[in-house]
Amino acid sequence: MRKILTLLLAVASLALLSLPQAAWGERPVLTPPRVIEGLEEHVEVITDPFGIPHIYAKTAHDLYLVTGYLHARDRLFQMDVARRQASGTLAELLGQEALKSDVILRTLGLRRAAELSLAALSPEALAELQAYAAGVNYYIEQATAEGTLPPEYGALEITKVEPWTPLDSLVIGKAICFQLSFDLDIENTLVFLAYQRAFGGLVANALFHEDLFRSAPADPTTAIPDALGRLDLQEGMALGIGPVDLGDYLAFLGHETLTLAAEYYDRIKGLEFFRPILNRRYGSNWFVISGEKTANGYPLLASDPHLDLTTPPVWYEIHQVVEGELNVIGVGFPGIPQVILGHNDQIAWAATSNPMDVTDTFQEKVVEQEGRLYTYFRGRLEPVEVIPETFKMNLIGDGQLDNLVPVPPAAGVPQATLIVPRHGPIINLDMATGTALSVQYTGFYATRELEAFRIWNRARNLEEFREGLRYFDFGSQNWAYADVEGNIAYFTSGELPLREDLEQGLIDGAIPPWFIRDGTGTYRHQWLPEPDPPEAQATPHKVLPFEEMPQIVNPPSGFIINANNDPIGNTLDNNPLNQLRPTGGIFYLSYTYDLGFRAGRITELIREALASGRKLSFEDLKRFQGDVLQVEGRRLTPYILQAYEAAWKADAPESLARLAQDPKIREAIDFLRGWSYNTPTGIAEGFDYEDVAGALAPPTEEEIDDSIATTIFNLWMSQFVRKTIDAALDSISPELPKPPTQFAVKAVLNLLDGFALGKGFGKSGLSFFLTPEVGLTPEQSRDLLILESLKEALNLLAGEPFAPAFNRSTDLEDYRWGKLHRVAFPHILPPFTALPVPTPTDGSRGTVDVAGFAVRADEPEEFIFSHGPSRRYVAEVRPDGIRAFNVIPGGESGVPGTDHFGDQLPLWLANDYHPVFFSQHEVQGNATSWQDFYPLR
Repeated sequence: MRKILTLLLAVASLALLSLPQAAWGERPVLTPPRVIEGLEEHVEVITDPFGIPHIYAKTAHDLYLVTGYLHARDRLFQMDVARRQASGTLAELLGQEALKSDVILRTLGLRRAAELSLAALSPEALAELQAYAAGVNYYIEQATAEGTLPPEYGALEITKVEPWTPLDSLVIGKAICFQLSFDLDIENTLVFLAYQRAFGGLVANALFHEDLFRSAPADPTTAIPDALGRLDLQEGMALGIGPVDLGDYLAFLGHETLTLAAEYYDRIKGLEFFRPILNRRYGSNWFVISGEKTANGYPLLASDPHLDLTTPPVWYEIHQVVEGELNVIGVGFPGIPQVILGHNDQIAWAATSNPMDVTDTFQEKVVEQEGRLYTYFRGRLEPVEVIPETFKMNLIGDGQLDNLVPVPPAAGVPQATLIVPRHGPIINLDMATGTALSVQYTGFYATRELEAFRIWNRARNLEEFREGLRYFDFGSQNWAYADVEGNIAYFTSGELPLREDLEQGLIDGAIPPWFIRDGTGTYRHQWLPEPDPPEAQATPHKVLPFEEMPQIVNPPSGFIINANNDPIGNTLDNNPLNQLRPTGGIFYLSYTYDLGFRAGRITELIREALASGRKLSFEDLKRFQGDVLQVEGRRLTPYILQAYEAAWKADAPESLARLAQDPKIREAIDFLRGWSYNTPTGIAEGFDYEDVAGALAPPTEEEIDDSIATTIFNLWMSQFVRKTIDAALDSISPELPKPPTQFAVKAVLNLLDGFALGKGFGKSGLSFFLTPEVGLTPEQSRDLLILESLKEALNLLAGEPFAPAFNRSTDLEDYRWGKLHRVAFPHILPPFTALPVPTPTDGSRGTVDVAGFAVRADEPEEFIFSHGPSRRYVAEVRPDGIRAFNVIPGGESGVPGTDHFGDQLPLWLANDYHPVFFSQHEVQGNATSWQDFYPLR
């Protein structure tokens, strides 16, 4: 049955991709009206050709009630999964396979944190959540009675859906922010201590911080180039940073803590929910241009947040109008009533994630006395809070409907969650040694981010937008802003806790905040308490003042960009702890940021356009969003070409010369030499930026050549990382951990760019260019490894692992990028995905139109990506009405077989957009259906 369903969905999807654009302006369908108990007044919903609802209500209560109904109608299963996953009850839906995730998330306690946020909400926000829940529940009751629940429930043998509550909306918000900002220190600690055991403290410190896990980006572009002077930061060396021997760190933690850390990391690394966190996915682009630099004289804003590409999409497009109070359009998360990103009739805003360090993992000492647990803190005992837990799971496949059974406590299924009140939940515990790990995180407090969106949806100007920032407490973001008065701005949000030692200008115990720290108070690693926090502050700790957060309004350059890059340059010198606050404390924001390639490329494109004397337009912004030039290739390919030229010199060793004479290597070099560094698919069935949805163009000869070069380079890179960084670590011990993709790319660039001085040795003294051949100069060893990596890449492409893509061909003309590089849109239940077959598309690792994959990818399936632009949006912020275009990777409906299930995929794949209908004239002129909602009288 599943195979049949998958086949049917595949056929339906292919048919969808061939459909022409629906004609606009046809007479709209009058959908039968609905009477909903709880409505106060008549509500009108107009649907446009893309299934986007435009809701016209007379009260906020009615607006959000109908929003809840529409969200549930189109995305109920997605909403149910989201609230259950965040709450730790997903096994009650998906069965035993979700139990591990439930245990982890129940322990972390996002739902407990949501309960705190619920109690802190304003009466207005609470009322809106209650109205929204009423709308969701009306749909659940209706669909249950009519037998029209989404089909996923039938596959799971579920006929009953739990009623929606305001708490469910808040816990979804908590989970989204959690995935964007939570950053366990466990992985860093395990890697560093593995190096310390192998090399000793000084070498390990250099190997980790200077060679393989560098803070500095690969591209130095910052969002605010002059911010250091503006913030009056002082250059200074924080004590404990630099060439410090961290040899005592291993003794401080001890074997028991390392075991607990390794166990916990093993538990979470296979869980889908934690994949964005552990893969360090800093995603999203935005850029905002002042009207002085634009063709029409109005600000332009472009935004493409990078999130998981799923079926259905993470976003839901919606237009919400309350007469005289609210007129906002954009995207939101199903389960949350407000517009999260978009514009109203005065302002537009966008966001990228900002990896501010708002998480600390602590080593705790635990004792049991008279049946109670306590932790030690500075010589006294503090009681541990115990929260009893019970788990249930759905027995799928037994033929019984709604068969939820309790899960008895056992290994991996705890009876209770343990909380250290000073810090947070205990994530792992060894009572035999009295050792535990706890986690402190700003998201565990009574945060009020929902209030920020309520304010922004109604905001009329810059000051009102700035007021909303006070309530965005966690899930730190970089916010872009533009308004009809011509202002553009950038702000950072989120409460950044001040650590006790950093505020004293030192790193106590030489243990920086990106490693597991001391929870006993022996070292000054605590978050400084704030006895009387301001009204809008969630955490009861001192935080970095708003005025010291990265921000700028109307910069002289006339544009601002952010692509998760370092906003002000704190990490450019590879030391995030050597800037000082005006107080003398260390100005610490984050250990690292994105590589910087996207930010650098967007800045390059904007400057090139402006330098030509042109003013920027909508089409420029769309082109920039679709840019697929691989800066990584542009930076590294010259080293391949240089190695090839060196191999032809008279004094080249025989091994090097022999590689250069290989005809396949010569042919590969020709492709790389002619590469424009663009990354097209090179195949007729591939989706490329220049294509138009429904009318794919055959590739040009230039596109084919670029496509082949892209394939060759990326396979070369995977082999080069293995033959340099990985081989150097393996020469000491195959068990030594390897840097993941982002850090591996930075390490390779640092080693090659600094080769004239380092000669292939890192600051640790470790040689990363090892060859068995003796008598070679460092340069010859480097060039030999470069060309050997190219040879192995070509062998791989012609070999069995890549037969599904290239059929064992040795003809380089066959190595088209689109045969490898594909996008997938997975559903949590695979038969229900919108496109069961991964689809060829352009782009690559680090391109502006992001389409990444692991740096060590060396099998066809490893080049499939499912993380990228979850929305593309461009807006012209005009006083006479904001004009905008948008697209999401899917459709409004999450129900297979409905009209708007996946209907925007052809647009998204071809980097096309649909117009955003905002004025009442536009909405009515492009209506495809009209529905009235009435109160029960």
